[in-house]
Amino acid sequence: MPGQPSDFSVHTVIPTEEGAPLVPPLSIVEENDSVKLRAYFHCGVSALAQPIVSSALTGAGAKVEYFFQDLQAGGNPIKVSGGAITGPLTPAQIATDPLAPVFPPGDVYRSADTAAITTGAAGMLKIPAGSRAGTWRVLTLITGAGGGPIAVSAFDDNLIVQVVTP
Repeated sequence: MPGQPSDFSVHTVIPTEEGAPLVPPLSIVEENDSVKLRAYFHCGVSALAQPIVSSALTGAGAKVEYFFQDLQAGGNPIKVSGGAITGPLTPAQIATDPLAPVFPPGDVYRSADTAAITTGAAGMLKIPAGSRAGTWRVLTLITGAGGGPIAVSAFDDNLIVQVVTP
């Protein structure tokens, strides 16, 4: 059975509205705008394990998925697929990434931005009838490519997206 690196985690998930970063953990989006998500992952494993972890994160079958749980209306979560995972990022790539937070020592990976997640009556995230806002908890799940000596999997649920009427 493959092992999981103990110091691998979803570092942060950054939402953006019209290209501008929103501040997690509570991100407020105006109705009829759209939001995109980008996830950053951190791994502080030893130099020996880094190539194995890298291939697990960037290999075929590795994926990022986001699940939006409606905190007001309930129901089944809305699933949004994330993009490809790239990394490890160089310090120069991190320095020029306007969304990148500060990381502890180790390897950093990021997902591509999701497609636009729409809001409003015709969108994915709809404000419940009779409310002026809708609120969703976002669960981020990463699953690494299978078949190697290291299994990589992590989740994060520290993001709340609230859609408000302007």
